[in-house]
Amino acid sequence: MFRYATSETPELMPLTVWCPPLAQTQVMIKYKRDGGAVISLRADTAVVSTQHSDDITTEDLRKEILEKTIKQVVPTDLRDEHTVYHVSDNRSSSPRLPDR
Repeated sequence: MFRYATSETPELMPLTVWCPPLAQTQVMIKYKRDGGAVISLRADTAVVSTQHSDDITTEDLRKEILEKTIKQVVPTDLRDEHTVYHVSDNRSSSPRLPDR
């Protein structure tokens, strides 16, 4: 639970807890302290793992996630040439663990 508001997202939630439907995400942000404030400096790494159909290739999935999700959520001023992007595909037809 977060007990503060931040201007990192329109919902006033920290960018590091963003998550689209049917996905697991992690965004690592570098911060600095400025007096009592914590300032976002840059996005170091964005990780997305999501289920999808077998109708899309892994390469196309990575392009779509990067362009239509990560770049729409992670602000331009926080992304730079050193930001690392990891997109992992979990095909919907992949084997699943049994329910317990």
